[in-house]
Amino acid sequence: MLEKIQEGGQGLIIKIILCLIIISFALAGIGSYLGSSGGSYAAKVNGETISEAEFQQAYQQQRSQMQQRYGSAFSQLADNPQYIAQLKQGVLARLVNQKLIDQESEKLGIAVSDKQVEDNIKNMDAFKQNGKFDNALFLQRLQSNGLTAVRFSQLIRTDMQNTQLQQALFESQFVLNNEVKQLGNLQAQTRSFHYVHVPEENFAGTIKVSDKEVKAYYQQHQEQFRSPETVDINYILLDAKSIANSINVTDEQAKQYFHEHADQYQLPVQRHVAHILIKPGKDPQKAQAEAEKLEKELKNGADFATLAKKYSQDQFSAKKGGDLDWFQKGVMPKAFDKAAFGLAKVGDISGVVKTKYGYHIIKLLGVQDSKLPPFARVKDKIVKKVQQDQAMTKFYDVSQKLNNLTYESPDSLDETAKKLGLKLETAKGVSRDNLPKDIDSQQAIEQIFSKDAIEKQQNSPIINLSPEQALVVRVTGHKAASVKPFDKVKEDAKQALVTEKAIQQAQDYANKLASVADKSAEFDKLLQAQNLKLQRASDVARNDQKLDQQVVSEAFTMAHPKDGKHPAKAIKTATGDAFVITLDQINQPKVDDNLKQQILKQWPSQLANEDYRLLLDYLKSKADISYNG
Repeated sequence: MLEKIQEGGQGLIIKIILCLIIISFALAGIGSYLGSSGGSYAAKVNGETISEAEFQQAYQQQRSQMQQRYGSAFSQLADNPQYIAQLKQGVLARLVNQKLIDQESEKLGIAVSDKQVEDNIKNMDAFKQNGKFDNALFLQRLQSNGLTAVRFSQLIRTDMQNTQLQQALFESQFVLNNEVKQLGNLQAQTRSFHYVHVPEENFAGTIKVSDKEVKAYYQQHQEQFRSPETVDINYILLDAKSIANSINVTDEQAKQYFHEHADQYQLPVQRHVAHILIKPGKDPQKAQAEAEKLEKELKNGADFATLAKKYSQDQFSAKKGGDLDWFQKGVMPKAFDKAAFGLAKVGDISGVVKTKYGYHIIKLLGVQDSKLPPFARVKDKIVKKVQQDQAMTKFYDVSQKLNNLTYESPDSLDETAKKLGLKLETAKGVSRDNLPKDIDSQQAIEQIFSKDAIEKQQNSPIINLSPEQALVVRVTGHKAASVKPFDKVKEDAKQALVTEKAIQQAQDYANKLASVADKSAEFDKLLQAQNLKLQRASDVARNDQKLDQQVVSEAFTMAHPKDGKHPAKAIKTATGDAFVITLDQINQPKVDDNLKQQILKQWPSQLANEDYRLLLDYLKSKADISYNG
């Protein structure tokens, strides 16, 4: 999260949550918990509660992160109930891990003072203006990410406690020279193998299932067919951008603003130059001598554009006689910049100027001093700025009125919308995963699905979605989460069962292939029966990105070929498809010094991460963990 903050404060939540857990761990012991709101907690760890609200917030933040990273691809995944179930299990697993670490930190007496938290926050560049902490900017960035100052401080405190725990327990890791050698050999090693892809779809078309089987599958996997908790809502969204679009700015108003803020629109000092570039190549002295020769020709009256077209090695500008167009100070390399702005009048030519790109000769083609641009050139920009300024003034005024009116008439938004001339929006059957796009935010989710909002069905307080958006929402109906009736999901259950059987058949077929991998006739017969292909992968590295990652990973776990025998293995991938791998050869290239240095630098932290994982495994084995669902 902190690096995201450095980039400008967007996605503020994401990195903090990731910082709290150093490594992702395998899911275990969570059962079928899917985040239903049947109780007030999601899990209990040694008697301490992880609340439903805390879980939902972490889940929504994870969804937002993945939506930002994967876009439409994630939207497709999100339509799969099994995927969403796994995503929720992963989020809950991380919260449980964090609770265990918090408890261990407290037991060891690891604590972070309020002053340390405050200093940490004040030192974050994301909250600084002109090098100093800006409280208004701090609150604005938190607000736009659905955080309060108290909650953010809690996250920072947790992050700092985790860091102290890791330093206390794991910072003493080191690696020996012989370990570097062994690790280097393992890292550099490549493997060559044959493989067969056995897709589950090869078997799906032939599978028949009875209604009785489908019903049994539904009964055993009801968590896959759960309808989420939903609400019906009315809401008013106040948007400064929409207000701005409705504001008419006259030419007189725009011109007045232009003259009152003339300093903001001053055009900078600029130069228009051409140049001849001779690149240094392998012999910089020869290049410099060639540039100096061209300089003498120019002094003797040679035409600059002609020489540039013939000799300049900046091919793009050479076609135009060396023309580089207009630029302002600070754009070009320092030496080039100084020479170009040092030329006094149009037509002047510099001496040879050296930069990292080579040797330049520069000719001044034009000069533009600082001046106001014509009004027509900046009119559109000024109109937009005036609209924004007026819109924000109106936005704050209407926000206050909206807040007062919704408080005065808490049981309806109709009159409020009419009095303020705002549009009342309605949405039915809204779940946490499908809020209307214009209000889809963590702040809105927390308010809409809060116990008070559902039970009282009154207008919410003003929810500031961003500095330019304010929302008031009222729940008008509620439907608790429940398992969908069999008749409604029969076809979905049937397809899921067929897919499960197809995956198993693909795996069984892969097992058959692996068992006869050393019997070419039987192996080929099985390939032909399912129209499968034997493919070759040569010199595959551990970090290969072209093949399925599970195939590569499994290939590196296989025993070395021995006595002319090549081990074979059948695996099932996360997609459900199966593969058969036959290991042909293990290749051991020489380990270079760069890899050794990389291992020396990175391996201690990897050892620390492994120790961290082992600590969590130990804490889990001793903990009393229960899940609500």
